[in-house]
Amino acid sequence: GRSPADFDRDCDVDKADFDALATCFSGAGVRFDSGCSDKNLDHDDDVDQSDFGLFQRCYSGENNPADPRCME
Repeated sequence: GRSPADFDRDCDVDKADFDALATCFSGAGVRFDSGCSDKNLDHDDDVDQSDFGLFQRCYSGENNPADPRCME
């Protein structure tokens, strides 16, 4: 499987994935823009610091495979 935070589907979670997450930050309680649903890692209808916290748990670095179970 693939990590939920591997937004560019290259098997690692790195700066490119963070950049994708950052473009979708909406703030707590603010609905995210269309095209950002996969960045809503905690499934609460916004992209905020909680999603960033989950992203951090999955961060593996460039060319290091990410754990697909990093958010469990």
